[in-house]
Amino acid sequence: YSDTMLELLLFALEDLKMVLKSQESDLLIGLGNAEDVVLKLVNEVQAGLIFTEEEVEYRVRNVLASVESSLSNASFLSGNPPEIVVWSASLYDYKNPRELSTSHNQFLKEKLPMNTPLAAPSLPALNIEIETGSLPTLEELKGFLKESRTSENNWVPLKGTSARSILKKTLSQIKVKTAVALN
Repeated sequence: YSDTMLELLLFALEDLKMVLKSQESDLLIGLGNAEDVVLKLVNEVQAGLIFTEEEVEYRVRNVLASVESSLSNASFLSGNPPEIVVWSASLYDYKNPRELSTSHNQFLKEKLPMNTPLAAPSLPALNIEIETGSLPTLEELKGFLKESRTSENNWVPLKGTSARSILKKTLSQIKVKTAVALN
């Protein structure tokens, strides 16, 4: 990720934290493996519900599935695992997403009406003593991202690399793994 993108993320989180504090709530921040961070947080606050937005990106969906799996296999002070509530907040008003055009140009021609934004909910006050964590600095965030990268989750910017070279590299890695597994 670019420094600009990470800075924008940090500014958005700082703003969200400030808005939540003005409502006597707070943003709880944790860096680490998603399964571990969510599990620790659920036990600390004894959460009964976890809210998440419906995702379409493959890797994010895998992380969410992994978190859900780890929650279903864990034990909780309250006894039962929390319920995961998924919402979808489309910008456009449509009845069935399968009826939407897959062509961007055709989608624009359809001129779907936009949904009215939902009012911000009022949140209950955060009445527990818990370490909310602090926002990382840009350098801390970059260091965390660098340390947490593995060969399986490295993102390759297409701007500097052709799709053909990425495909060749991936196929050669698969062949090497297959050859090693057969030996």
